[in-house]
Amino acid sequence: MKKSTPDLLDRKGLQTAAVDLLSRRDYSRQELWRKLSPKAESSESLESVLSDLSERQWQSDERFASMFVRSRSSRGVGPRRLSQELRHKGVSEDITGHAIEEAEIDWYSQALEAAEK
Repeated sequence: MKKSTPDLLDRKGLQTAAVDLLSRRDYSRQELWRKLSPKAESSESLESVLSDLSERQWQSDERFASMFVRSRSSRGVGPRRLSQELRHKGVSEDITGHAIEEAEIDWYSQALEAAEK
C-alpha cells in the first residue's frame, strides 16, 4: 500500500493547526515555522498566520523564553546552556538575555549545588 501524501493546508487550516499546537504549550516562532512549513501550501500564508498569532499575543517569543528559562533552570541548567538552547529554538539574543536576567536566579548557588552533587 502506498502512503497518501497529506493535503497542504490553506491559511485557515494553518491557523487551526498552530492554535492546536499552542494550546498544549508555548512554542517559539521558529519552532512553529519548522512544524507547520511542511504542511503549508505557501510560505506567505504561513508567515501571515504567524504574524497574526504574534499580534494577538497567542504566540510570543518573550513568553516562551521566560517559561523555558524557568523550567530548565529548575533542573540545574545554567545561563550559557539556556542561551544556547534558546538560540537553537530561534529566540533572539536580546529576548534570551532579558529572560535570563528577569528570572532572578542565583546562578552561583545553583552551580555550587550542582558541584556538591
